[in-house]
Amino acid sequence: MAAGARARGELTVGLLAAFLTTEQFFRPVRARSGLYTLDQSALSGAELHLRVLDEPRRARERPTPSPWRAPRDLSFEDVGFAYASDRPVLLG
Repeated sequence: MAAGARARGELTVGLLAAFLTTEQFFRPVRARSGLYTLDQSALSGAELHLRVLDEPRRARERPTPSPWRAPRDLSFEDVGFAYASDRPVLLG
């Protein structure tokens, strides 16, 4: 009788109860698996972050850095700046 009811598109109470029970069972399982995936992603990111922090420094600072000295004949010609094309801010 149940097979005939399904063939006609009807749903038995037992089949409905089985479907609802399985859905209630798998919903928390899916939620936990999503949390596990999120945890694994966070751990992977933390591992990469710590690996970058543990990397030795490659650039060494000089004990006494020398200041930059501009050449004496430094000049600017035809230099300008504007936030909008019709309102210049700096003209040279």
